[in-house]
Amino acid sequence: MLTPDDTKPSTSSDTIREGNSSAEHVVDGRIYRLGGFVPLDGRLSWSAKRPGRIQPISGYVVQNDDRAYLLDTGVAAHRATVMQQFSGLLKKDQPVTAFLTRADYQCLGNLEALNDQHPLEELAFDIRSPFSAFDDVKRNLQNVRETLLTPGFGGYKPLAASDDLVVFPAMIRILGTNWVYSKSQRTLFTSDWFCHTDLAADAQSSILTDSAMDETTYESAIEHVQCKYYWLSQANTDPLRVWLKKVFEDLDVQIIAPTVGCILSDQKLVEKHYELAMEMLLKLGRKNG
Repeated sequence: MLTPDDTKPSTSSDTIREGNSSAEHVVDGRIYRLGGFVPLDGRLSWSAKRPGRIQPISGYVVQNDDRAYLLDTGVAAHRATVMQQFSGLLKKDQPVTAFLTRADYQCLGNLEALNDQHPLEELAFDIRSPFSAFDDVKRNLQNVRETLLTPGFGGYKPLAASDDLVVFPAMIRILGTNWVYSKSQRTLFTSDWFCHTDLAADAQSSILTDSAMDETTYESAIEHVQCKYYWLSQANTDPLRVWLKKVFEDLDVQIIAPTVGCILSDQKLVEKHYELAMEMLLKLGRKNG
């Protein structure tokens, strides 16, 4: 089984499919996707088995004036592709701030390798957990400046010195998780939520730009969600629905960019998948009485 703690690069064609050598343009000149694809053949612990379908696993680069912000780095199985994509986005000696939406190997699998290729100036983080992989990787980043963020529930804090990116803790999570929002590009980076989409095996892009491209149904979405968020059936999900509703009321979300699954780059798609998420939280939650 391919799991998030797969730390060694793999080139097996039945395990991964490399992405393009150039990063995908989410928003031209501002937001780029790094990563490749994995087949939904039953070996992933976080997604449903769906033969003939694949899922993107993504990190992102956000260009903000002269600084680049690296939001997650993808899995080590895609390392060669991610490194090539990353190098094509940066100017020589451009300062880079890295931020992990959560400290597991889905997000930090290539952090050390990218630092070796283009030294990071800053690593921003907000939480350390004895159950996460953060300390294992951080010990090899001795020359990277650390910035401790302290976002709290109900507030949006700047991501380090950015005047565009804000960070806030997610209530829908397993490990400590943060979401990031770009005010100027109206893009919400949702880590491991809104990860309930997939693609045909021959798909070339992770970005859905209109409803005709989206084959997601309630049934296919809930299959994926139940694989990772198995605890929802035992939870009172009402506070989660209230929280998610407030996020989408507070923020003008035009693009959803998760760590796993498709990028939703269309207002109607954003609305569809928000409603799907709200419906799943309602139906999966433990019924009182």
